[in-house]
Amino acid sequence: MSEGVLHNRIDNLEKGQDILNEKVGIIKDNHLVHIQDDITGIKVEIGTNGNDLKWLKKFFWVIATAAITASVAGMLNLVITALSSTS
Repeated sequence: MSEGVLHNRIDNLEKGQDILNEKVGIIKDNHLVHIQDDITGIKVEIGTNGNDLKWLKKFFWVIATAAITASVAGMLNLVITALSSTS
């Protein structure tokens, strides 16, 4: 091959490489934006689930406290009834 044809092919390869580098940069930047959006969405969902769990924990403690109070009141009632019936 002649020297001019080789230089032409080399120039074409360099132009193709530059175009490919630009497109890779565009694709990389585009995906990073989507990944950031997905991460933001996940953080919002985790925050929402955390709030839901806080309400569930509060509800559990209210129910548990009511059950323990009712049990103690029932036992005191039995003790008072037993003491008053023996007198």
